[in-house]
Formats: sequence, C-alpha cells, structure tokens
Amino acid sequence: MLIINIDFFRKEAKRFLKDWKNYNAGAGCKFYDVEKVFSCYGRTEEDVILARAQHIIAVILGFRKWNDLILASDDVLKQAAS
Repeated sequence: MLIINIDFFRKEAKRFLKDWKNYNAGAGCKFYDVEKVFSCYGRTEEDVILARAQHIIAVILGFRKWNDLILASDDVLKQAAS
C-alpha cells in the first residue's frame, strides 16, 4: 500500500528545486523536465528558492498554492499523487 503524506510532496519539491538549480547551471535534470514545466505552467526563471519550488509542485498537482496542498485531506493527497 502506497502511503502518501505531506512529506512525500516536500521531497518532490526538493527534487524539483535540485533540478531547477541544475537547469539554471546548464546541467542535466534528474527528476523533472524543468523547461517543460515552465512552458506548461507559465512559470519564469525567478530566483530559485524552495518556496517557489513548493508552489510549482502544488500547481502541477492541481492546487492553487502550497498551503492548499498541505491543508488537503489524506484522500485528496492520494488522488493528487496518482
């Protein structure tokens, strides 16, 4: 059984942040296609910080913002992860 909790999404945000930093440095991305994420979700290359990475992960999952994601029920989080 797959257990999904907020820590799962925090780790995903950190993975995205790492790839975002690598993308800006001209290195390869391991977990996310950062360029595709920016084009699909209308993001720009702003300062690379964890809060922005968290926001982008929340938007990818269908939430308006990170706070909406962390306040979601376990059932909603499971649906977002699938």
